[in-house]
Amino acid sequence: MFIKNKNIDEFMVPTNDYIFKRIFGYVGNEKITKSLLEAILKTNINSISLEGNTILEKDLASDKLGILDIKVILENKIPCDIEIQVIPFDNIPKRLLFYWSKLYSKTINSGDSYNALQKSIVILIADFDFKKFENLKNISKFHTKWQIREETLSQYILTDVLEIHIISLKLVEKLFKKDYNKDSKDLISWLKFIKEPSLLEERDMENVDVKEAKKQLDEIKKSKYEQELAEYRMKEIRDKKAIENYGFNTGKEEGIRQGIDKGKKEKQIEIAKKMLKKGMPINEIIELTELTEEEIINLK
Repeated sequence: MFIKNKNIDEFMVPTNDYIFKRIFGYVGNEKITKSLLEAILKTNINSISLEGNTILEKDLASDKLGILDIKVILENKIPCDIEIQVIPFDNIPKRLLFYWSKLYSKTINSGDSYNALQKSIVILIADFDFKKFENLKNISKFHTKWQIREETLSQYILTDVLEIHIISLKLVEKLFKKDYNKDSKDLISWLKFIKEPSLLEERDMENVDVKEAKKQLDEIKKSKYEQELAEYRMKEIRDKKAIENYGFNTGKEEGIRQGIDKGKKEKQIEIAKKMLKKGMPINEIIELTELTEEEIINLK
């Protein structure tokens, strides 16, 4: 399975969802994951528990939703799902709502009253451009929080049980070399670690949990087994990216072809109308414009 690669830093990075889960979803690393969540949710958390499932080779090649997401239970029994994505799959917003609905529905048992339902949180850390998503493409904030609010009275939240966080690694990159805003310092340090660990500076290491996460990543890199799984996963990601790009380019080419055909058709119709005004026979118009007899008659 292992493909020799001279530079393991290409795939042994937290943007690889295997490595991301290996660090933040690993039982024993609750302190690290808690620190990341505190930076994202902007709240103090006393304790968390991790699902801690073993990642197998068959999982890495699976298309099943959420196979490498991280499931966390916060101290007050609030479930939280964390996912990192590098491929801009279609319908990301709907997919996030689907994730949330699965979490939310599992907080109640058959026969319980609706009061038993718990707030549920979904977090997406995305390493791709949002330009293909209509409701996200014009947002310049690297971290957005979404809830159910009244259309014109946005200060009123219908309920706080739905909470979705979307974090853009593309938008936060420009802040890596600037002075960090005090309120987002820890989050930027975490995102720098996730996006490009080699860029971590002394100020980032002031967060002891970021420092510990970097230490663990360096240890993981030494393992041939971890290298194999990480590289295998990266190959799967690259293959899916290639399929996604092929679909985009094919669609783009088809769109261009359709545009040319439409323009040609409009020109034929314009010429046919002029010929009809001059009283030219329909059979001659058909020959010169390649329109059908029915199309020409409908122009009269």
